[in-house]
Amino acid sequence: AAAAEQAARSALQLARQQLAAARVVAPYNGRVKASLVQAHEQVAPGMPLAELYATDVMMVRLPVTQHQLALLRAEEAALSVVFSDSETGRQWRGQVVRNEAQVAANQLVYLVAEIPQADQPPLLPGALLDAQILSQPYTALVRLPNAAVRDRQQVWLLDSTSHLRYREVDILYRDADYSYIRGGLSAGERVITSALPIAVDGMAVTLQAE
Repeated sequence: AAAAEQAARSALQLARQQLAAARVVAPYNGRVKASLVQAHEQVAPGMPLAELYATDVMMVRLPVTQHQLALLRAEEAALSVVFSDSETGRQWRGQVVRNEAQVAANQLVYLVAEIPQADQPPLLPGALLDAQILSQPYTALVRLPNAAVRDRQQVWLLDSTSHLRYREVDILYRDADYSYIRGGLSAGERVITSALPIAVDGMAVTLQAE
């Protein structure tokens, strides 16, 4: 009995020493999101104790389609992002730091942006924000009404002798109203934007203004 008591005392003393030497340190400045253990619960090395989130920087996943990703040209330079809260009007600025580089089950690709918290309004996890990703600028684009683009990739031109010419163009992007052309047109060329009931390549036409 005496030996058992001495062993128990030694174990208790060791536990007190280990407890006094124990330190729980987070790898970054943050707050506790959820505690995973209860008071007086015995824990083991490697056992998760809590869920944390950083307070000096926020991470946001941005879903984009594969076509949008190609338009952003993220491989050329870092992308800036402007986040806004439609209810309060507050804005935050961040930067895309990585691409998850895989297509998710919803067929979207996710970019990850960081929002530094220094010198910006406080941002809480779970907030719903609008995000505007600022892509690298495009030059020499021609914007045409969608009605001017025939069969989605062709346009009619009026040449210098007032004859119709059929031209295929390279469309970078199309929204609800306009097509943005990056190839196939030259400066000064005249594009027919009105409806043509009958159109044949080489047909002579007369402009109403003439």
